[in-house]
Amino acid sequence: MELFPGMNGLLDYSTYIFDLDGCVYFGPEPAQGASGLISLLSGLGKRVLFLSNNSTHSPHEVVQKLQSMDIHVLASDIHLASTLLARYLHETHGSLRLAVAGEKFLHKEMARFDHTVVPLDDTSADCLVMGRYLSFTFDCLVECVRQLESGGHFYVTNLDTHHPGPEGARQPETGALAAAVSAVTGKTPFSVGKPFPYAFTSLLNDLALDSRDCLMIGDSLNTDVQGAGNAGLDTCWLNPGGASETPSDQPNSPTFTFPGLAEVLATVQQEVR
Repeated sequence: MELFPGMNGLLDYSTYIFDLDGCVYFGPEPAQGASGLISLLSGLGKRVLFLSNNSTHSPHEVVQKLQSMDIHVLASDIHLASTLLARYLHETHGSLRLAVAGEKFLHKEMARFDHTVVPLDDTSADCLVMGRYLSFTFDCLVECVRQLESGGHFYVTNLDTHHPGPEGARQPETGALAAAVSAVTGKTPFSVGKPFPYAFTSLLNDLALDSRDCLMIGDSLNTDVQGAGNAGLDTCWLNPGGASETPSDQPNSPTFTFPGLAEVLATVQQEVR
């Protein structure tokens, strides 16, 4: 473990905010130590939350996946990029007509926040909204381009180009699909997912959390460490590759660095003793 002098110990927080993909699980496989760590923190009276750029699944689907890994949490503990974007659009623009390129849950969240979801080929939409779309095709790309050429604004749940899957294999993400649309249209999408401030400030404000009492745990320097650091949270970077230094272009250094959750669990167990 790497720890900056004068910083807190791992147990000196009241709330622990975990990323999901590449942190708690890799595709269908749980990360080593994930179940034990989350169970131990909960047993110690700590609050455990999850903040993810996942735009494919609902909180209930995530809960079911976690339960299959012997990780027991509530749907209300799961905070996802789809919900963040639907809420942000309603807060800033009211009810909109949205053409959505994404999975079913993304469509449902937009409708739940009083937006009207129209077919992707309906160019009367105010905005194009994109999430990770497992059925993305060339025809879908053509319709997305047409939406923006018709004057629609461009929003995405997140800008990640990939996330870690089984055995660390890169799984294409929303940002990769959005990059194709941008390459054709020259338009840059707007996002509120990590690392952007809205993802963190909305969570802190909704739950009346003090950023100084929270620790963000994730595998991405760009989204988890930088985003949380900018919001005033301490961070725990999971670095299975063993990079010895934080890249020089990253303004926020992680508070803690571990290879994975198994090592975080071992350290927490030592602190408990």
